[in-house]
Amino acid sequence: MIPRLLLLARRHLQLLCPDRLAEIYQILIHTHTRLNAIMEIFNLTEDEVKLFIERRLIQIANENREYFTTAMTWNTYVNKYRYPASNTYNHHFGPWEDAKFHIFGKDAPPTQTNIKVKAQYTLEELKEIAKEWNAHAEKNSFPWAGTFASYFGTWQKSKIFIFGQDSIKPRNKYTKESLKEIAIKHRFYFTTVKEWDIYVGKMNCLILTHLFYIMRAGTKQKNMFYKLKDSFD
Repeated sequence: MIPRLLLLARRHLQLLCPDRLAEIYQILIHTHTRLNAIMEIFNLTEDEVKLFIERRLIQIANENREYFTTAMTWNTYVNKYRYPASNTYNHHFGPWEDAKFHIFGKDAPPTQTNIKVKAQYTLEELKEIAKEWNAHAEKNSFPWAGTFASYFGTWQKSKIFIFGQDSIKPRNKYTKESLKEIAIKHRFYFTTVKEWDIYVGKMNCLILTHLFYIMRAGTKQKNMFYKLKDSFD
């Protein structure tokens, strides 16, 4: 099929409209034909090829705008019609919300979701969870955390959608006094942030892990560490 497609493209290049050229280009890309070869066939620069493709992507999005709400909704829809998936739009226009704004401006279709997520995790904690998943995914050839976040909106929304609301467990709350008691109890290792990190890393304890996140989150938290330490030295 591909040799015949190339032959037809060479013979009738002058008759190809931009949309048809974009479709042929998409087929060639999906068959791993090198970009340089495609540019040579059509006598186009890389910028010209990119312009054709982006024009076609925008046209498809406008013709199907009611499905261009979330990456997950779009991917479910286009799977039936062999339209470009969300990652193609991400490649050309950036993250999903940026792509929507680039194509539709302020009139972009609203993100439709019935999932309500409470801010139960800090940014640092979500980063750690995602890192753990990515390490597991790399060993087993699974999608990375960013793939789930792209489809469902955020990592936490993907957990709720797949496993239900019960999968999001509220974090234990600690007062300043309770944290101080824990620090005093383990004061032999409460010397520097680095030494505390090493100690906590060897312990399988939820409370110590909570402190671990606090102490490694940044300069402000580290200053709190030393202030707490000075209070009982």
